[in-house]
Amino acid sequence: MRNQSFFAPAMGWLALLAFLACGLAAEAQAQAPPDAPAAPTVRASSNALAVSWKTPSDTGAGAVTDYDVRYKLSTASEWTAFDHSGTARAATITGLLGNAPYEVQVRASNAAGGAGSWSPSGQGTPTSLIDISFSAGTSIAESAGAFTVQFVASGAGAADSASFPITYLLSG
Repeated sequence: MRNQSFFAPAMGWLALLAFLACGLAAEAQAQAPPDAPAAPTVRASSNALAVSWKTPSDTGAGAVTDYDVRYKLSTASEWTAFDHSGTARAATITGLLGNAPYEVQVRASNAAGGAGSWSPSGQGTPTSLIDISFSAGTSIAESAGAFTVQFVASGAGAADSASFPITYLLSG
């Protein structure tokens, strides 16, 4: 009998501990942030990146209420925050250097758990367009279907004077 009287109170304590552990786990889940989204899809355009992403598979304790977006040159160590708020799952980052590779990351937030982890990086390299003006000194030379146009180029990254080969294929 002595063993039975000890066994019953011990089981009571174990049940109480199990109950408390379950309550703490449920409370932790009720405050859980979203998982990190998958790496965003990045499309490059002229000095810009169009970024889109999917909702995380686990949104934690409630629906996603906001997304944060950040970007950096691939060679840089510091991230730049992009001004994005709300639940839209797309953004266009403008004013970037052309022909330079960038990385972009996204994270989701919810009302109960706050911000989750950053996604893996999506990568893209914006193109760079040069403004070109033609002047009276423009010349065109043709040789075996290739035209060479000599003109003055102006704009960011443009040389003072350059030759640009332009090739046309005529069909018909």
